[in-house]
Amino acid sequence: MARWIKSRFPVLLTQEYETFARKGAFDFYGYTDALRFFGGGGNARGIRNHGSPLFMEIEPRLSFDKLTGALGRLKSAASLTTTFMTWVVTAPIWYMGLDTDIDTGLPVGLLVNVYAKYQWENYGAANEVSWDGYRLKVKYVVPMSELWGGKLSYAGFTNVDRGSDLGVLPNRTSYSIASSHILSLNYSHWRYAFAARYFHNGGQWEDGAGLNVGKGDFNMKSTGQGYYRVAGYNF
Repeated sequence: MARWIKSRFPVLLTQEYETFARKGAFDFYGYTDALRFFGGGGNARGIRNHGSPLFMEIEPRLSFDKLTGALGRLKSAASLTTTFMTWVVTAPIWYMGLDTDIDTGLPVGLLVNVYAKYQWENYGAANEVSWDGYRLKVKYVVPMSELWGGKLSYAGFTNVDRGSDLGVLPNRTSYSIASSHILSLNYSHWRYAFAARYFHNGGQWEDGAGLNVGKGDFNMKSTGQGYYRVAGYNF
């Protein structure tokens, strides 16, 4: 899958591999992004120019309702979800918690997650190697119609992170919000999508903070919006 990412920065071309599997009470979802795998403009760094090599998210789940039966409209009343996220191999984040698939009575998929966050190594930051706040995550999928021989759908997710120890540091915050909204056209093998994203205190950086990482002074832009386009092939 190729992803064209555009925000206030130049276009970046990223390779993404996405996988999903389910067997009995277990399911697995994950993806790996290789930033700038196909190049792109600007000074952003990625796998081909000594930047962050990979971004990964891996979500194995054990669904207790598959073992004991659903509780009313809560399809997965006590699913155990473990999510591993990392910008680079040496700075992983581990989210662990419960989620539930909610039966809305409509052709709408709704999933609510509540995670505790564990931060591993983080370059000496205040939240390093510790439990560090929590995340509320809401996912939603809405089938829309058939279009040009494919199936058009809307999907999205919103993450709210709070309670991080990073808030004690200058220019950092204890909370952040990211909300993505995706229109997707799916065929048997091909997939095309357009996504818009809003972020507030992205990466738990204070918007407008004056920083210098060795290449001159600049002001952090951590609140705003961006978008990306996706073209993918399903095997």
